[in-house]
Amino acid sequence: MRGGTFMLRKALFSIAVGVAALVLGASPSKAVEIDLGGITAAAVGCTHSGTDPGSVCGSTLTFTGTAAGTLTATGLQGGNPNTAGTAFLTFKAIDAFNGAPANGLSESGLGQNGTGPGTACTDADCEIAGTTSVAISSSVLLSSTDVRVGSAQIGESFTLWTGSAIGSLVSLGTFTPGTNITCPADICTINFAPATALAIQNATANGDILLTSVSTTVPEPATLVLLGAGLVGLGAMRRRRR
Repeated sequence: MRGGTFMLRKALFSIAVGVAALVLGASPSKAVEIDLGGITAAAVGCTHSGTDPGSVCGSTLTFTGTAAGTLTATGLQGGNPNTAGTAFLTFKAIDAFNGAPANGLSESGLGQNGTGPGTACTDADCEIAGTTSVAISSSVLLSSTDVRVGSAQIGESFTLWTGSAIGSLVSLGTFTPGTNITCPADICTINFAPATALAIQNATANGDILLTSVSTTVPEPATLVLLGAGLVGLGAMRRRRR
């Protein structure tokens, strides 16, 4: 009986340590950046035309197997992304892909297009132009994370919207590189509260930007081991008592 009590205490202690690690940061979670321009498997159906720097895709692209589960991107027409109609997407890969040239991280990611596959980019840079936007939703919570907006030069503005779903997004404000945000190498990084959907809307008539990456947090392996040890201990205790 005393041995069983000891095992139970040990299991509960392991769980407590694991939970404490999560809460107090003794074994913290880490942010994982998901560079959209590097996931070319999602863009196999996109087409490249002429000398365009990117490819034209359908109205949605699905990125599977990411640290944030399944990501679904959607191209939207001008105006508020909650009420805007569906448009098409462009895809600018980090490395040369499908006939399109390499773009590097700062010029990679997702843009918006007025026409579908088989046509050229309606924006010369294959990016989000006018008042259009690109939205992306996640199958898991993008908690304590950030979004990176690429190809953001001085004077170009964009609005970030976040929320639980497209249709109920809330604007977090308009950002202008060189004015109210610093964007090293033309990449702006903005942190936001837990959300499962976001949209990047261009806000400069003669500018264009990209949805370059999102990030999510995942537990460090040490925390998972501690929690797992506690669960195993409880399982062993239950078997012993039977």
